[in-house]
Amino acid sequence: LLVQLNASSGAIESTFNPVAAGCTGAGIWASPTFDSSDGSMYIATGTEGHCAKGEAIGVVKLKTTTMAYETSWVIPLNLRVHDSDFGATPMLFTATIGGTLHKMVGVPNKNGVLYAFDRTTLGSGPLWTATLASGGSCPQCGQGSISSPVYDGSKIYVAGGQTTINNVNCKGSIRALNPASGSFTWQTCLSGTVMGAITLVPGVLAVVDGPNLTLVSTSSGAILYNNQGNFYGSPTISNGVLYVGSTTNQLYAFGL
Repeated sequence: LLVQLNASSGAIESTFNPVAAGCTGAGIWASPTFDSSDGSMYIATGTEGHCAKGEAIGVVKLKTTTMAYETSWVIPLNLRVHDSDFGATPMLFTATIGGTLHKMVGVPNKNGVLYAFDRTTLGSGPLWTATLASGGSCPQCGQGSISSPVYDGSKIYVAGGQTTINNVNCKGSIRALNPASGSFTWQTCLSGTVMGAITLVPGVLAVVDGPNLTLVSTSSGAILYNNQGNFYGSPTISNGVLYVGSTTNQLYAFGL
């Protein structure tokens, strides 16, 4: 259930249920994404329900002011893995394809594929896809991707679980993609799977891969720094300091 609240009072103004009344499923795992260009928002859903197996897992576009349904795309059953949820926040970007500028939205799935759509034709399906990782129902085991990607105006950056890069088996990876085609600009093998969102500041990407904190160059994919610890979740960067939590109930701060 997606809920719209009054920012001043916290009162519920409207709601949106991705499945029909009386059904379960289509859980919204991550934050909605707001598109200021047309006043819409995007959510990605997962969790098959008892009466919504075919409809529960997809990407939905809503009108922000009213929470009214606009359009959606559901991942076909033949492309799913077991428990094939969308678990990341949709990412907005732009791409020039065939000489035409497209306003795009993209999100990865547990099947290990990143799906990229034109925002005006979401219901028609993706314009391109990119395979990131071996698909599966267990992201914490290194399968698929639930990591929210980022876009810097030039390249898309996306991470996930087990994959192969240049004939090397990797426990996880981070990649830079061409926004027009999904082709890889560079690929970097990581020592663990990435479950949390990628954090971006100019020139640097920060991820937690397995228990490790890794900083990567946006231009080349080179690993700039690696700290083997007990980290978990997504790093946050503010005023030149990187903050990240750990499984030992501690918050770490690193100067950049």
